[in-house]
Amino acid sequence: MKNKEEEDKKREEEIEKIRQIFNSLDPLKQEEIRKEAEKGLPDFWKEKLNKVRAKGTTSKLLEGVLEEKRREIIKEWTKIGKI
Repeated sequence: MKNKEEEDKKREEEIEKIRQIFNSLDPLKQEEIRKEAEKGLPDFWKEKLNKVRAKGTTSKLLEGVLEEKRREIIKEWTKIGKI
């Protein structure tokens, strides 16, 4: 149980660190990350994204998927020195 709590805390710290990195970037770089995240979604999620955009609505689940994809991109770009 303690190990799970430690893992959760570590994950939350990582998420916050990545959020800070994203927020510190200029708007153009943030938009580039958003586009890259959308482009990297599996077809199923791309289809869902297009549907909600057409309706002008949003989905909490879809937002979560996009957020996770953005975190992946930020980690990758940080690792290779792109940001």
